[in-house]
Amino acid sequence: AACKALADFGDSGVNLLKFVVDRGLSQKVPPVGAVRAGIASLGKIASPKPADVKFLTELLKKEGEFIVDAAGALAAYEKGPGAVRKEIFGELLTMSEGVYSKSEANDQNFKRKWNIWGSEVCEAMRKVSHTNWQKPPEFRKFKNDRGKGGGKNPLTWADPPPAEPKEAGK
Repeated sequence: AACKALADFGDSGVNLLKFVVDRGLSQKVPPVGAVRAGIASLGKIASPKPADVKFLTELLKKEGEFIVDAAGALAAYEKGPGAVRKEIFGELLTMSEGVYSKSEANDQNFKRKWNIWGSEVCEAMRKVSHTNWQKPPEFRKFKNDRGKGGGKNPLTWADPPPAEPKEAGK
């Protein structure tokens, strides 16, 4: 409940949430509920500051259940600045490609890992890249494409237009 309340603080709650998550992960037996709630709250805030994005992308190197949470939090950046979305996309793609390819080669350990978090990571890549690809090889092809709508085209990662203010009474 405290982590969810900190999310309402917006950017001023980020450092406290990072502390809660980091402290929880440093425990011998992490308090899973608190860590997961902290990660979800960081996603709700979706702070575009480089240190905050890096904190979440570093969580992709943790154990399976926390990778799922980190991917969910990173997916919340779908409306974020283009440069941030591009960075997140690159991190998600890099961490998923090797596991996916070994899973496809029938390595049981990697197949288990992919089954735990693969769909959530691909969903996060779809959201931040604004594409509909399904698997890491497709995302890699997108990333290397220089054409219209390709990952190497700067227009693909353009910042979303600002939201128009709502008029009173409408």
